[in-house]
Amino acid sequence: MGVTTQYHRYEAAGICSLVGSGKCNVVWLEYGGVKGKYCATGACENIIIWDTKTGEKVTSLQGEGEEVVQLCASPNGRHIAAGYHNGDIKIFDIKTGETLVTFNGHKSAISALAFDAKGMLLASGSKDTAIVVWDTVSQSGLYRLKGHKGLITQLVFMNSLNILISSSKDTFVKFWDLDTQHCFRTLLTHKTEVYGLKLNRDESKLYTGSADNEIRVFDMCPISTKEDESAVSEVSGRKKHKTDESEGGSDAEDDEAEETAEFTAEERFISCQYQGSILRHGKGRTVSLDIDSSGRSLLCHGLDKSLEAFLILSEEERTNLQKKRASKLRKRLRAAGEDDSLTTAEKQQLTVDDEHRRHEPVRLPGRPSSMHSICSSSGLSQFVVLLANNSLYTGSIDLSDKKSEVIKSYTLATPGHRSDVRALSFSSDGAALASVSGEQVKVWNRDSLRCIKTMRCGYALCCTFLPGDRYIAVGTKDGKLQLYDLATSEMLEEIDAHEGALWSFCLLPDKRGLVTGGADQKVKFWQFELIEAEESDEEGAETATAKGKRLTLVPTRVLKMADDVLCVKVSADNKFLAVSLLDNTIKVFFCDTLKFFLSLYGHSLPALCIDISTDGTLLVSGSADKNIKIWGMDFGDCHKSIFAHDNSVMGITFLPKTHLFFSCGKDGAIKQWDADTFNHITTLSPRHHGEVLALASSPSGMSLASSSHDKSIRLWEKCEEILVLEEERELEREKEFNMEMEKEENPVLPGETSEEIGFAGKKTVESVKSTERIMDAVELWRSEKDKVIQGEEDLHPLLRACNVRSPVEYVLEVLKKVKPSELEESLLVMPFTFAVDLLKILDVLVRQKKSVELVSKCLLFLMRIHHNQITSNEMLLSTVDRLKDSSTSIAQEYKDRIGFNLFALQLLQLKLENSQSQQLFTDATDMFRKKEKRRKNKHKGPEIR
Repeated sequence: MGVTTQYHRYEAAGICSLVGSGKCNVVWLEYGGVKGKYCATGACENIIIWDTKTGEKVTSLQGEGEEVVQLCASPNGRHIAAGYHNGDIKIFDIKTGETLVTFNGHKSAISALAFDAKGMLLASGSKDTAIVVWDTVSQSGLYRLKGHKGLITQLVFMNSLNILISSSKDTFVKFWDLDTQHCFRTLLTHKTEVYGLKLNRDESKLYTGSADNEIRVFDMCPISTKEDESAVSEVSGRKKHKTDESEGGSDAEDDEAEETAEFTAEERFISCQYQGSILRHGKGRTVSLDIDSSGRSLLCHGLDKSLEAFLILSEEERTNLQKKRASKLRKRLRAAGEDDSLTTAEKQQLTVDDEHRRHEPVRLPGRPSSMHSICSSSGLSQFVVLLANNSLYTGSIDLSDKKSEVIKSYTLATPGHRSDVRALSFSSDGAALASVSGEQVKVWNRDSLRCIKTMRCGYALCCTFLPGDRYIAVGTKDGKLQLYDLATSEMLEEIDAHEGALWSFCLLPDKRGLVTGGADQKVKFWQFELIEAEESDEEGAETATAKGKRLTLVPTRVLKMADDVLCVKVSADNKFLAVSLLDNTIKVFFCDTLKFFLSLYGHSLPALCIDISTDGTLLVSGSADKNIKIWGMDFGDCHKSIFAHDNSVMGITFLPKTHLFFSCGKDGAIKQWDADTFNHITTLSPRHHGEVLALASSPSGMSLASSSHDKSIRLWEKCEEILVLEEERELEREKEFNMEMEKEENPVLPGETSEEIGFAGKKTVESVKSTERIMDAVELWRSEKDKVIQGEEDLHPLLRACNVRSPVEYVLEVLKKVKPSELEESLLVMPFTFAVDLLKILDVLVRQKKSVELVSKCLLFLMRIHHNQITSNEMLLSTVDRLKDSSTSIAQEYKDRIGFNLFALQLLQLKLENSQSQQLFTDATDMFRKKEKRRKNKHKGPEIR
C-alpha cells in the first residue's frame, strides 16, 4: 500500500491595505461617548472603525465571508447594522464586537438600511426591490413591503408619524403607513432614478436627488381630519382648472397637479407638495445627499471631485430676508410712483433658492463614493467622505461664514494603496511583505500587518526583495528598473531596462543577479555590483551605505525573442530558463549557454504566469484561457491540463520543496493543487471580492499572500490541521446545495392576498434544520407522553441530556434554541400534522405559565397560517377554546404586571430627581413628554409647520 499524502490546511491570518471598500458607505459613530471622531467603513467582509484624528484603526468587527455593502449606526450609538452582498443583515455591538442578531430576508445585496428614532425598528431595502421591516428587540421580521419595481436606494423613518419613506431606481418615492402596512402615497415628479432621500430636522421638507443635477424640495405637513374634505375638494377643483386651461406650463407643475390629484379621503396622513429644485454645479447623478444633525447643513456630491454645501435658512432668517425684500420692493414702487402699500409688498415670496444659501464647493483629493455629515460640538458641519481611491477625507465647514472654507481637513490614506496591487514579494526570512501598485511601494510587517515603509514609484508591474533584504527592485510599465533602499526609504537608482513594459523578473539562484523580461521582446540578465555612492548621485545627496558604496545593476547578457515576453522563471538549480511569450508558447533555454531546449505549446491564449518546482522536474503554467497545464521538464510533455478557474489565471506559485502549488484567477478564487495526482485540494476561504491579481509564497512555505482588485491584501498561514479530500468535496457539494435551496421561492402564506405585504423571512439552511429539530421533539413527545416515569432511570436519554423531566419541557427547550429571526420560518414549513400536536403541547405550556412570550408567539403564528384547517377540525375546537381563555388571562396578567412596574419606575425616577435636584434618564422623560403632547394635540388636530 502506497504512502498517503497529507495535506495541511491554510487558514486566513489577516487582511490589510484597506481603508474602505468603494461598494460600502461610510458612517460617523459615537464610539466611547465621543462624537465626530470615529467613523466606520466596510472592508470586504469586515467593518473597520477609524480614528479620524490620529488616522489609526481602533477596532475591526469581523464578518464571515460575504462583502459588506451597507452600514447604518443606531440612534443610541451602541450598535451598528451591516448589510451584506448575499442579503443578510447583522447587528453588531460596537464596544464588544459581538454579533447580536442576524436577519435573513433578502435574496440579493442590501442597498439601504435605516433605524427608526428609538432604534427598535430596522428597515432594509435590497436589489430584489423589497423592503423588510425588522424588530430589533424581538429579533424577528415583521413584514415585507412590495411595491417598487427597481433597486431600493434610500429609506427614511418619520419621527412624528409611523411612516416609512422609500426611494428606488424605478423613479418613484413611496410613503408607507406602518400601522396598516400599505403604500398611501407615491411621488411621480422624478423622470429618472432617485438616489438620495432626506428629511430635514423638523420633517417639514423632503429633499430628493436623482440622476440629473437637481435636488428637488417637497413641502410636507400633516393634514387634520377636519381639513380632509376641504383639501380633497380644493385639489379636485385645481385639477379641473388645470384641465380647462390651454396647454402650456412647466412639466413640474403638471407633475405637481398629478400627484396632488391622487390624494383621496383615505390618505389622511401627510401632505407632500413639490416646492422647487436646487440646481447642483456638480456633474452626473447625485451619489450622496445628507443633512447634518442640526438640520442646517445640506451636503451633496455627484460623480466629480467636489462636495457642495447649502445652508438651510431658519424660520427667523427667512422672515428677515422676506422683510428686506419687502422693504426694497416698497422703495422701488415709491420711486416709480406706484402704490407702495404693505399688501403689495408682502406678495414678494421666497423661492427654494432663497431658502437655501449656496456656498463654494469643497474640492476633494479624489472621486467620492459616499459621504456622511454631523453637527460638531462647536456648531460646525463636520463631514467624512469615502473616496474611490481607498482613502478617507474629513473636514468641517462653517456655513455661517459666507466663504465656507474647509476647516481642519485631513486625509486618511497611509494604511492602504490608492490603486490595484500588481505584485507581491516576501523577504528571505518571511517577516516582511512588499507590495507595489500604480504609485507606491509599501512594506508590511507579516505578523502585525502594519505598513512599515511607503515609497513613491512609477506604475509598478513586478517587485522583489534583493539578497540581504535591504533593497527592493521594482519593474514599471514604462520599462524602468527602480532600486529602493529600505533604510532611507529612498530610490537609489532608476535604470532604463526595456523599451516597453517590464512585465516580469526573477532572482538568479546564486543571488548574484536577476533576469528581466519586457514587451520589447528581450530577456536581459543583470548582475549586482557595489559602486561609490557619489559616482551615480546626480544631485550630490549622500545616499551611500556605511562603507560609502551602494548597490546597482549592470547588464551582462541579452536574449532576443520572437514576441513580447510576459513572464520569466529560472529553475532552482540554475539550469533552465523558462520564458512565456505572447504567441501562446513557453520557451525553455539553458541558462549557461542560452541555447534553446524545449518549446511548450498547448495553451490557446498566452500564459500569464509560470513557475518551476524546487527539484526542477515540473513546470506549471497558468493562462488567459482559464487552464493550468503541468509540464515535465525532461521531455516537455504535458502531464495534465486542468480547467482551473472561471476566468484568466493571474498567478501561480509552487510551495518550496514540494509538488503542491497555488493558483489565483480573475474569478476571485485561490486554489491549491497537487501536481503529482492532479487533485484539486481546496479553495481558500474567505474568497476575495474582486479579481485576484498577484500571489506570493514565503521561502518557508508557511505563509501565502494575495492581492485583489478590491485593493485588499490577504495573508494565509499553514496550520497543523490535516485536510481530507473527501471531506472537502462533501463540503463543496453541501455548499452548492445550500445555495440552490436558498434560491427557491418562498412559500405563500395561507390567506395572504395583498400584493403589497409579504412574509419577512426566507427559507435558509438553518431554518430547515430548526424545523427538523422541532419535528423530532414532537415525535419524542408522541412516543413518551403516555409513559409513566417512576425514576431518573426511566427518562429518555434526550430528556436526561437536556435536564428536563417531561417531553413537553423538552419541546420547549428545542423551541428556545431556535433563533428568534428563524422561528416563524421554521414553523411555516412544518407539516400540519405536527402543527396539531404542537398546539396541544403549547396548550399545556400556557396553562403551566412557562416562557409565556415565546409560547404566545408560536401559538399566534400557528393559528394564523393554519386558521382554516384548525377551525374546520372538530377535534381541535376544545383545545382552541382552552387556549383562548388561558392565553387571554395570562396575557392580561403580564400586561398588568408590566404596567405596574413601569409606573413604579417612573415614580422612583421623579423621587430621585426631586431629591437630587437634577434630571435623570432624559431620553425616557422626553419620550413621555412627547407622548403626552401628542395625546393633547390629537383632539386639536395636527399642527401644520
